Amino acid sequence: MVMNMKEEFYFLKQDLEALDARIKELRDKLEETLKEGGESTRQSSETWHDNFPFEEAQRQFGLLARQLRDLVDLRKKAKEADFPLDKNIVGIGSIITIQNLDTGEIKSFKIGSFAVFAETGEKIISYDSPLARIIMGAKIGEVKSGMIGKNNVKFKITEISI
Repeated sequence: MVMNMKEEFYFLKQDLEALDARIKELRDKLEETLKEGGESTRQSSETWHDNFPFEEAQRQFGLLARQLRDLVDLRKKAKEADFPLDKNIVGIGSIITIQNLDTGEIKSFKIGSFAVFAETGEKIISYDSPLARIIMGAKIGEVKSGMIGKNNVKFKITEISI
């Protein structure tokens, strides 16, 4: 996971809860992997050389430890997002409908957390995504434009709800 240099990352409550659950799950898996590595050394006279179960436990431990470290670092910088006070302005937690003024395409989605961990079935984009950065703070009827990749895009905000 690539970390931004930002000091705080905003999350909806359900994503913070899912992040905490994922951290606990990784800690439990790490503990289990340590036990498996120890068990593999008891089953063979070789502690590491030509001992596939031990080597695999070591690889898994390294992978899980890196994932856990990244998520713990993220959690330290995580802050619960406040819902927008003005329901007529696009913010984290807003459900919006936009129209691409170049193609006429209409899309609806929710502006979500920095990283989405909870599976809610909703179409969610991160507030840190290129599209969300263009439309954050916009009002119904407002036209916002910006770059997504190499494309200059223009969107009209047609609906906002929470």
